[in-house]
Amino acid sequence: MLSYEFRAEQSVIPADQEDLPRSDYIQLAQLSDELYANASFFAAGTEYQHVALLRNVMGFVIGPSFHTFTPAGEMSSTEGDGIAYLFSGPRNETEEFAHNINADRKGLCIYFDRDQIEPSLGMNFENFPKSLANFYENSHDQTMFMPLDLPYSASVVARDLLVAPAEGPLRYRQISTAANYLLLQMLQALSDVDEVVDPYEERLDRARKLLMDDFRSAYTLESLAKEVGLGKTTFASTFKAKYGVTAAEFRREARLREALRLVRQTNKPLSIIADETGFSSQNNFSTAFKDRFSVTPRRARLRWAERT
Repeated sequence: MLSYEFRAEQSVIPADQEDLPRSDYIQLAQLSDELYANASFFAAGTEYQHVALLRNVMGFVIGPSFHTFTPAGEMSSTEGDGIAYLFSGPRNETEEFAHNINADRKGLCIYFDRDQIEPSLGMNFENFPKSLANFYENSHDQTMFMPLDLPYSASVVARDLLVAPAEGPLRYRQISTAANYLLLQMLQALSDVDEVVDPYEERLDRARKLLMDDFRSAYTLESLAKEVGLGKTTFASTFKAKYGVTAAEFRREARLREALRLVRQTNKPLSIIADETGFSSQNNFSTAFKDRFSVTPRRARLRWAERT
């Protein structure tokens, strides 16, 4: 079952706005056993509130007008720009839309459980567009999104679905038909991304390996960029575009995941693990470890021993 909770039944419309225009709505549709769609339309000035709790959810969003703030930044679209997004929220994140919205919110979200990505999209992982497979693997434990350029026809389909909804039983069919068409366009856009030659790919891969090979090395952004033959600004922007995080964030996450492995699978003293993973002291290591995994290294080791 999809571990995504959209509490539309908790939407709150103030009493003085109970007679909202028919265009103001939140509508859900199940496209298949594992695939869902959510169409929403709220005009500027509408007061409303709903809560979406994301749990291991992944999908696509498109619309004539929307602004969504996520832990990874803002996803936004304006009329006619043809932008859609691939997104992933593996952790529990709560998105709450409250009162006094000053801009239109018109969007279609097609979503599924990350663990059910293959049946949701109807293809095996080895047949995924490379860009989709990379995005899925890199967003395993962090919120990420990726913009997609869609053809004008896709923007028209999304707009017509949201601003001119059919009535009665036809509405469910309208959402299903449009969502499946748009999903195909988004997957095609990901395939198109794969065909674009990335002139920085080999250099960025080398930088990633350097960051993971020796956690004691004291790379700065400037020294790492120089090591792989790129300018500091170009390196910073292309690294984040490829991996979804800055080089410093990537390095920190890699160090902590290696530390977790060592804590669980070896009997090395925590001071040694701290040193091998590049932390200046055991105290700094323990603080960073607990911030990331919500448990101290010592407690993590005890829990692992209890399980095995």
